[in-house]
Amino acid sequence: MKKLLSIFILTSLATSVFGQTWAPTGAKWYYNHYSGAQPYLTVVESIGDTIINTKLCKILKAFEINDAMDSTGAHHWDTLYCPLEYTYQDLGIVYLFDSEINNFIKLYDFNAIIGDTITVKDSAFTGYCPETLPFNLFQYVIDSNIDTTISGITLHKQFISPTQNSDWFFSDPSGFFGNLPIIERIGSLKYLFGVGVAVMEGPISCLRCYQDSILFYKDSNWPDSIPCDYLPQLPTNINDFKIINGINIFPNPATDQITIENKSNLHLEYSIINSNGQLYMTGIITSHLTSIPVDDLCAGIYNIVFRTDSATSTKHFIIEK
Repeated sequence: MKKLLSIFILTSLATSVFGQTWAPTGAKWYYNHYSGAQPYLTVVESIGDTIINTKLCKILKAFEINDAMDSTGAHHWDTLYCPLEYTYQDLGIVYLFDSEINNFIKLYDFNAIIGDTITVKDSAFTGYCPETLPFNLFQYVIDSNIDTTISGITLHKQFISPTQNSDWFFSDPSGFFGNLPIIERIGSLKYLFGVGVAVMEGPISCLRCYQDSILFYKDSNWPDSIPCDYLPQLPTNINDFKIINGINIFPNPATDQITIENKSNLHLEYSIINSNGQLYMTGIITSHLTSIPVDDLCAGIYNIVFRTDSATSTKHFIIEK
């Protein structure tokens, strides 16, 4: 009897530990977006507990913050709140509640071995906010399993690939940011709930930071000097509206050259910046049409920032190879 009681206590403790390590209340994920893509920042936060279908699970609140502009050209931050999500972990498997079937689906499996196929959704579904378009298959294969240490804690890291017909995924090895892994206790470094191929691999580029009471992760490309919830300063001058509506970039996507059409009648300085914030080129636009060679740029999304003496405006273009 004592032996059975001991086994029960150990099993209960193990279950409790698993429950505490996934999405503990107060945990936050900060997801960066491709430069020039809206919204600018997505945040997921674990805000409490609830019971669904007898399962004690965590409540996740997700919201998007984007730069909105009204008809006068004035800018402000706007917030879109997504529907609440519900999740729990049991013995290394993370489940997400699917309201369409009124049951939980397997999101991550940290017990999976190389070659295993994880099917999250195999029928028509609506992509989780912020990608609310319809999709048909969410399925991926485990490519490798390794260990990593974060905040002194050893965690499993999985590199994965979407299956051939999957149109929703955690990471696409052929995408702009390459193959981003899944990490135990954190989830996908692309986006917690995945993204859809219909929107340029989704506007979310990668996880900036994850933090809870004992664990902190920061992407190596995110500067230590910039807080995880950073938002850039918004344009405040009305001339910015004139710049935005007076500039065209073509072709877009481009391969070796872009042309700037300047209909604003303003003398403009420009800077080309990659998605990691690195400066590539600066110059001046004084004519109606200006051609800029970009043949030595890698494939990806780039910002081009236009400035006058009193205003700044940003557009983006894509390089395809």
